[in-house]
Amino acid sequence: MPKYCPICNRSSDEFKFYGEFCEVCTKERVSKELPNTVRVDKCRVCKRIRLGNSFVEESKASIEDVLRHELTHYEVSVKEYNENTNVAIAEIVTQIGGERLVLEKRINIKYNKTICRQCSRKLGGYFEAVFQLRGNAEKVERFKESVRNFFEANGEFITREEKANGGVDIYLSSKKLAANYLSMFRVEFVRSFTLHTVKNGKKLYRNTYSIHL
Repeated sequence: MPKYCPICNRSSDEFKFYGEFCEVCTKERVSKELPNTVRVDKCRVCKRIRLGNSFVEESKASIEDVLRHELTHYEVSVKEYNENTNVAIAEIVTQIGGERLVLEKRINIKYNKTICRQCSRKLGGYFEAVFQLRGNAEKVERFKESVRNFFEANGEFITREEKANGGVDIYLSSKKLAANYLSMFRVEFVRSFTLHTVKNGKKLYRNTYSIHL
């Protein structure tokens, strides 16, 4: 004997049922429980978006990660994402009465303008180490680009460059990464230290590396 949906009177002979309700009404109910809009922080400088404690490039994949983080009780995959309209078409999967229910949901992404930690530090001129590069101009330029690529690949940056007699000084955002670079590429250097500040009774130093190429 067929069942009839108490909302729309559809029959179980024509539609799949989830408990007492037809698939159409069940999808409408679940869709109403889902947000129509999700708000995301977006850096006004680099245009990356916040994902957890990090900022990442805006893309279909990163929007999918944002929605998964937001809709923790559902399986989420983004079928389409329009960066011009900031609209995602998401496939949402949930369980109703032990049965799998799949539906599509149009979700608007609203961006809150902010500034990420990296851009804030860069704009503020933050640095922890200095490479003083001296020697052949072509070698200095190649070395500088190698350092830039290494830092950017590891989420850090060159704060600024200053021309100096016989070379260039480059100011780096991370002294730990600066040391890692020199160790990895076995670069010879002379190191000196400058007291930067005292924080919680601990002296913090900036490292300067003199490198002849």
